[in-house]
Amino acid sequence: QNSIQALLTAIQQLQRSSEESQLEEQRLLEENLKLALQLEQSNKMMASLERENERLSQETKNTDELCQALQERLESSTNDNQAYNRGIKQLDEVVKQLMQKVQNSESRVQETNLLHCYRKHTSCLTE
Repeated sequence: QNSIQALLTAIQQLQRSSEESQLEEQRLLEENLKLALQLEQSNKMMASLERENERLSQETKNTDELCQALQERLESSTNDNQAYNRGIKQLDEVVKQLMQKVQNSESRVQETNLLHCYRKHTSCLTE
């Protein structure tokens, strides 16, 4: 009878141990499922981030190309502006020279007029 009792106790312990193992297995399966779902979500997020990174890389490339084009236009515009300024300086110089010639001509005209008047008056006086 003791051996039957011991056998029954051992069977009960095995049943409890088996139930505990089943519960642990169930808990581990649920945890595995949660981790698998988290991994799937992480993979989706990673794919989304990779697409966003590719989009941003392309946008950066486009922006760099635009900046390069704008830099070239700025340099060209600066060169054009410098050439324009040189042209204006040359025109200013030509205008100054022309003004000087006009003033010289006006002075000569006045001198000629004065000389003409002088001769005219002198001839009037001598007659």
